[in-house]
Amino acid sequence: MKSVYETRFARVGEAASHYQTCRIDSIPAAINWCLECMGSYFDERLDQEEFLIATLDTKHYVRRVVRITRGTLDASLVHPREVFRPAIVDCAAAILLIHNHPSGDPTPSRQDRQITDRLKTCGETLGIQVIDHIVVGCGRAVSLAEC
Repeated sequence: MKSVYETRFARVGEAASHYQTCRIDSIPAAINWCLECMGSYFDERLDQEEFLIATLDTKHYVRRVVRITRGTLDASLVHPREVFRPAIVDCAAAILLIHNHPSGDPTPSRQDRQITDRLKTCGETLGIQVIDHIVVGCGRAVSLAEC
């Protein structure tokens, strides 16, 4: 089980070295990583949505995972300013967006698609690639890049 560290940016998991062996170089790799490394974290959070990012280096190894926001049962307010702040601090080359659906159905909503498009556009402006957005629910994960 992973711990959440409350800092200026809430860290999810152990120290950054824990993630150094995780490379997100494909959609299946992103999905597998989310299920393996983040699945138990989300299993304990069935009462509200949480939106996280994984910051990635230039070779797409995960540097750290940061919780951006906690929402309600079916929504999470996400603003680009909060999403990209930890990525800029980490000098990230890319980020992976991750959030859960407490209902257990990981099917992306219209709002999920809209925020993904908005964050991709912002990332292009900043030079930080948004490689995918993974929605997790009931032991399953869906990639918005695949849908």
